[in-house]
Amino acid sequence: MKLSALLQVAAYSCALIFFVCSCSTEASVQNEFLNTRNIPAQFFKVDGQKDTVLKTSHASLVRIKKGTFEGMVDIEIKEVFTPQEIFQSGLATVSDGRPLRSAGMIYFNATQDGEKVEPSMPVSIGIATKSVDTTMKVFKGEWEKDSTMNWVDPENLNFPDLEQNDTTEINAAALFHAKCSNCHHVFKDMTGPGLRGFNSRGPWKNPLNTLDWLHNPPAFMVKDKYTQDLKNKFGSIKPAFPDLSLEFIIALAKYVNEVTPQQYDLNESMYRPKFIADSSSVSSSDCGADTSYYSAIEEDFAEYDTTFPPAVLSDATIKLIDPGWEGNFLEYLEELDRQRYEFRVEANGWYNIDAFLKPGKSIKNVRLKVQVISTEKMALKTLVLVPSKRAMLESTNREGQLYKFVYNEDGTTLPLSVGYRALALTFGSVKDKIVYGVKEFVISNDQTIKIDLQETTKEKLQNLLLSKNIDGVSLEAIEKQQVIIPKPCDQ
Repeated sequence: MKLSALLQVAAYSCALIFFVCSCSTEASVQNEFLNTRNIPAQFFKVDGQKDTVLKTSHASLVRIKKGTFEGMVDIEIKEVFTPQEIFQSGLATVSDGRPLRSAGMIYFNATQDGEKVEPSMPVSIGIATKSVDTTMKVFKGEWEKDSTMNWVDPENLNFPDLEQNDTTEINAAALFHAKCSNCHHVFKDMTGPGLRGFNSRGPWKNPLNTLDWLHNPPAFMVKDKYTQDLKNKFGSIKPAFPDLSLEFIIALAKYVNEVTPQQYDLNESMYRPKFIADSSSVSSSDCGADTSYYSAIEEDFAEYDTTFPPAVLSDATIKLIDPGWEGNFLEYLEELDRQRYEFRVEANGWYNIDAFLKPGKSIKNVRLKVQVISTEKMALKTLVLVPSKRAMLESTNREGQLYKFVYNEDGTTLPLSVGYRALALTFGSVKDKIVYGVKEFVISNDQTIKIDLQETTKEKLQNLLLSKNIDGVSLEAIEKQQVIIPKPCDQ
């Protein structure tokens, strides 16, 4: 080979080596520690010639119609719902440079004999939620060249009849306080037992047993030792309510398991009948108010049910509950009463239920920078997690050790929820040296977060990032909201 040719090969090799080395940027630092391999997979073996419904560990429903696949297929599901899961997956909530807030991400992948196979017809997916946000859309995940995810092609979701759901919930509160609260409290025993979690106890796991009990307590108790023991403990038997329906039982279970103490007290004053012996006595109208704080946003993180392992359910299981059914009430409640984000997928891949972060009541265009205090010269990955919005953003540019978060066309701001809790995290490595730093803060209009770096090992950092707390800072959000509770006049 001629010398000139050798020099060209050498030059090409050096360029290639430089290119490979230069790819070890901030993105690769993140991908080493935060990636979808941290999210456990759920596997189902499905007969493609049968109608099948899969229920995942996060209570999502995946409906596969007969003929979608030929023969037996293996379905892999991954779910990323909580702030901790979003953080550990490394999946930033960004669409073409615009920040998103997520209601849940799901990965669907079908294989046959180890080879990927695409569905021949759309697969329906329902992601569980406690409260439906009609601004949400479904986005498809698209991997970028730097191995980061971009959420693209937003499409509308199929929303349920929200008015009926709201009416059911209000009626449950009113009926509970009118018919039950003389003898039952939600959070403690009274004349009868506290009702929080009643649907996971004894015969009440089957809603039809609960219905029989409400309609005719003496007849039910004759054949049931559980209720006999309740009578021995509390010394009395409840009155019959033959007018109550199965729909009320479902709504009642939802109410007693979700109501907060503050909401319960408020409903008690609103719905419970007030017995006044003399019409000339003191008025029952409110004459004062107490201000308290309760965590409303944390309820968003409890919409999925992880008490059941992933399961394959037949249509009969979902559509029919017979008197001899021995399953758990929560399964029944979930399938009939749970609200979901419904959408269809036509291909394997990642999907995300999202809405754009836009300026509004609490979301403002803010200036946010992270100042890293360190003498180390290395590539660093800097992230900001807003747990209650389930949003994770990456720094878009840097000036020295100043990392900026810019997601607006003005080149200086991004839309974020002012007054909400957030976490800033930065980490990186060079050769065998690994550093990280974390800082909790409350979002304001214009701020620079300062982070001191400390040295660690690869194993310690990996364990740290996969924990629920980083240096004592929880990845889960508990935002406190103010509520005004009416305070009745003293008699």
